Amino acid sequence: DEMIRENLATMIGTIAQRPSSVSAVKIDGERAYDRVRAGEKVELPSRQVSITQLDITRIDRVNNQIHIDIEVTCSAGTYIRAIARDCGDALGVGGHLSALRRTRVGAFDLAQSISLSQLKEGEFTPLALVDLAAQTFPVRNLALDEVAELSFGRALTTNPSDEIFAAISGDNRLIALLTNRDERAKPITVFAAAN
Repeated sequence: DEMIRENLATMIGTIAQRPSSVSAVKIDGERAYDRVRAGEKVELPSRQVSITQLDITRIDRVNNQIHIDIEVTCSAGTYIRAIARDCGDALGVGGHLSALRRTRVGAFDLAQSISLSQLKEGEFTPLALVDLAAQTFPVRNLALDEVAELSFGRALTTNPSDEIFAAISGDNRLIALLTNRDERAKPITVFAAAN
């Protein structure tokens, strides 16, 4: 068990991770998994990912196999099945993912989810688009003239970072999502078009 714990501990932090050949990563416009299914040997390059938490919640031994349950907090683009593969390879036993349960995406976790039956029965209150955007992206509060400019799809002065921003009006309407490009804050999507 100690070797497993030590190996998984080496994966915490910013690491270079090689996605599985059977992933949705595109190579020359084609998904890697399509190439593999067509019989092509695919080796994807490693990419930087960040794993901020990796906790072992259970280790079981059944029929000469080791089953490990882990909880991971990681950046977008991290492949959990690659963690299983790499741990197994490092220990010389092989490894694969047998189950995956996503418990959080961005600001949203399972406590905020609803069941399929609740969805079918309409037993939920939908989150307003402006609230969803404000929980997902940094907010840029707009002056009245900026609302007008964005409503016509025009760019604004640059944002303070390269992140995507939610552009919200003074009366709490989601006007657009913005990104910095060519030293301007350009709309990716405009939600409130000009009248």
